[in-house]
Amino acid sequence: MANLEVSKLEDNDWINILKLIKKGKCTPFIGAGVCAGILPMARDIANEWAKEYNYPLKDSDDLPRVAQFVAIEQYDMFPKEEIVDQFEGVSPPDFSQADDPHSALASLPLSIYITTNYDNFMVQALKQHNKDPVRDFCTWNKYLEDLRKSDSSSSSSFINYMQYSPNTVHPLVYHLHGRTDIPQSMVVTESDYLDFLIHMVKIMAAE
Repeated sequence: MANLEVSKLEDNDWINILKLIKKGKCTPFIGAGVCAGILPMARDIANEWAKEYNYPLKDSDDLPRVAQFVAIEQYDMFPKEEIVDQFEGVSPPDFSQADDPHSALASLPLSIYITTNYDNFMVQALKQHNKDPVRDFCTWNKYLEDLRKSDSSSSSSFINYMQYSPNTVHPLVYHLHGRTDIPQSMVVTESDYLDFLIHMVKIMAAE
C-alpha cells in the first residue's frame, strides 16, 4: 500500500490499513514524536548545545548541524556520548497506559518495527506484551561493518538472519539510526547523515 499522509486518509484507507494490520502485513515506522515529553527532543538538544558551545549560525535548532559544529569543537564521538548521557536514567513510558504509542504498537500482531529512535522503549513495550523481541541496527559506517565481520556467533550485537526470521512472537526492532548502547551506530551529525545516505545508495545500487 502506497504511503499516504494521515490527514489525507479516507475511511476506506483506514479500513484497508486495519485489514493489513490484522494480517501482519504492516511495518510501523517509529520516530521521535512517540517520546515527546519523555526524552529531550532534537530541537531542544540543539538549542542547548548552541548556547553552551557558542554556535555562530542562526539555525540553532538544527541538531545535525549543531552536532557537527560541536563534534569539530570537541571530538567526533562527543555529541553521541552527550546524548547517551542525557538518555541514561530517564524513566520509560508507562506501558500500561492504553494511549502510550509504544504499547499500542506492541499489542499488534506485527513482526517488524523500524525506528529512527536511539532508545529501547519499543523493545521494553514488546516485552510487556509477553513478546521476545530482537534488536538490530544499520551498519552504515566502516566501524560497524568491521564489527559485524568480527562478531562471534555468541555475541548479541548482531543478528544471524540465516537462523532468525522475524515473527509476531519474536519480532524485530530495527534501529535505522542506531541505538545508545552502541554509540558508534548513532546517526547524529551532518557527516553521519551523509555517510548514512551514501551507504544506503550503495545498497540500492547493488540490488
